[in-house]
Amino acid sequence: MHTTLIRFLSLATVFACAPASAEVVRFEFAPVGQSRSYFLGSDDPLVGKRVVSTTIHLYVLSRPGSDAANFFTDHSFPIEPDPGSENALVFYGSDENWKGDGNFAWHLEDSPLFNGVFVPARYGSETPGFDFDGEILEGSYIEMVVIPAPSVASIGLAATGLLAGRRRRA
Repeated sequence: MHTTLIRFLSLATVFACAPASAEVVRFEFAPVGQSRSYFLGSDDPLVGKRVVSTTIHLYVLSRPGSDAANFFTDHSFPIEPDPGSENALVFYGSDENWKGDGNFAWHLEDSPLFNGVFVPARYGSETPGFDFDGEILEGSYIEMVVIPAPSVASIGLAATGLLAGRRRRA
């Protein structure tokens, strides 16, 4: 019974605390015809935090005479991606079958595509505007839900609890 209690408390410490301390980090797209470059230093509080979900809202106006298929933007993120995840967004209007002029929207909700850990790195965004006349509209953003990386102590406590439970069965 004592071993089961230790195991339960170990796992509860690691997993129950993370959602309570989640925060949202927001990135903006570079305006059409611009690029932006940034650096996340090793002393930044984001370093070591884990991305657990990403939401993207992109609203674009293609002016009369322009073709939204030619819209392009990309954004790199200062993260070491999890296996199967990415650290850069590359978006082409043509990939979403955007055509002609008018208002266009693209959404990605609660995606694991950019999950990983923030690391010191250069990152940025560009929206060149070659063969495109328009703008990224207000309300466009990239939001990442991040949680603190588990501390060495909580990982050790969880491992101790799991091993204690395993020894009891052996």
